[in-house]
Amino acid sequence: MVSKKNGSKLLIVMVCFIFLVAFSFAEGSKEAPTGGAEPILIKLGHAQSTSDVFHIASQKFAEICNEKSNGQIKVQVFPAGQLGSIRDMIEGLRIGTLQGVWDTPSRIETYTELASIFNIPYLIENRAHGERVWESEVGEKLFSDMAANSGIRVVSMGWRGSRNMTTNRAIHTPADLKGMKLRVPPYDIPVKTWQTLGANPTPLDWNEVYLALQQGTIDGQENPMSNNISGKLYEVCPYLILTEHVKNFSALMLGDQFYKKLPDDARKIIVEAAIEASKVQGDIVDASEAEFIQKFKDEGVVVINPDISAFKDKLKTFVSDNYPQMEEYVKTIEAMK
Repeated sequence: MVSKKNGSKLLIVMVCFIFLVAFSFAEGSKEAPTGGAEPILIKLGHAQSTSDVFHIASQKFAEICNEKSNGQIKVQVFPAGQLGSIRDMIEGLRIGTLQGVWDTPSRIETYTELASIFNIPYLIENRAHGERVWESEVGEKLFSDMAANSGIRVVSMGWRGSRNMTTNRAIHTPADLKGMKLRVPPYDIPVKTWQTLGANPTPLDWNEVYLALQQGTIDGQENPMSNNISGKLYEVCPYLILTEHVKNFSALMLGDQFYKKLPDDARKIIVEAAIEASKVQGDIVDASEAEFIQKFKDEGVVVINPDISAFKDKLKTFVSDNYPQMEEYVKTIEAMK
């Protein structure tokens, strides 16, 4: 039989034990944004080299996720196509074989026409305008609509610089493009853009571009300056044409099912980390752009500032003629300049 005195002591011990268990659980919940389950693993792939801004941003994203989650969100980065072609990686997001891809969001236009909006020429004015759009309610709606159609969620957008041409001839106005075999990404809007401007657009995989330029199979190509530099196109193109026809952004994309199943606190950390990493990428691009152009000059390439107003005039009715279903989004984005 337990005495009254001993019973009181036992009760106190039990209360203290329950309090300690509850406190430990609460503290554990703070440190592990995974609902108390196993750590969240994110396999993140991209197609660029380890010196590219995609890789730097991906590594920064992994670092921030690890730090903010106290090691409970683990990101493994696979650069340079280690997980397959970019098409395979994008499809992997849909079927769940990997969780993340860092690349241009126009890659998913295969699954949703809305993603082609990122290739519309002269739509985005500069980095500040683009960030304002993508981080607004308009951007949020666009990404939600894209996810509903594609199964892929754009989480953040990072400035990648303006797309410019490298060519084997001088280009000052659209008239100079006549008959030019110009390599473009294999998407509808870039093809139609350069057809409208008078060139002969030729879709080609990026890893074939250098040799095609060297051998004269194509007369030119267009890309952000980071690609033009990493591809060493100053070795095979005597001209750099600063058309700045698309203000390019890349994105961290996640499989939408994976994204929706994340605990709220983990999702918050991942989104914050993605935005921070994207800003780091944008700052690197801004700091490097002038250096990249100077590198072309140093290599003996002629740098031309063409008549951009002539390019814009030629494309004035481009959206209404070809993509009337996008006009509402386009007008809203243009109004935010």
